[in-house]
Amino acid sequence: MNVRYLPDFRADEDSLAAVLVPVGDGRVQVPLGRLADVAVKTGPGMIRNEDGLLTGYVYVDSRARPAKLRARGRRAPARPPEAAPGHALAWSGQYEAMERVRERLKVVIPVTLVLILLLLYLNTRSVVKTFIVLLAVPFSAIGPSGSCTCSATT
Repeated sequence: MNVRYLPDFRADEDSLAAVLVPVGDGRVQVPLGRLADVAVKTGPGMIRNEDGLLTGYVYVDSRARPAKLRARGRRAPARPPEAAPGHALAWSGQYEAMERVRERLKVVIPVTLVLILLLLYLNTRSVVKTFIVLLAVPFSAIGPSGSCTCSATT
């Protein structure tokens, strides 16, 4: 367990061991030194966890596209490294987010198109008119095919 006290209480091991800690229902206070071994040790500046498990990250920064980088990373060893029991190896970051979005869009786009078709049909009550409107949308997005020069004389 990591606890951070004010600098006055953690100046040295003896003063930290003398800090009173409430025990049980909080009516009794016991010095921390009687509950735990107090020692100063060096450790990581920050402990990260993911899903309640301690996590270590290896950062890779490259100008290559994430998909190409991931493919190269998987090809690099002759055999993908096997994680020791209790350990896991996973690719994460922007690529993982892009994969989630890609999977979500595989569902959202078809559902959206079906809803648009249904609404157009309910509005026009005609399959032909519905498809005319659907075909007009891409052409209207393109805009006029040429430039138009107009002049008025009075």
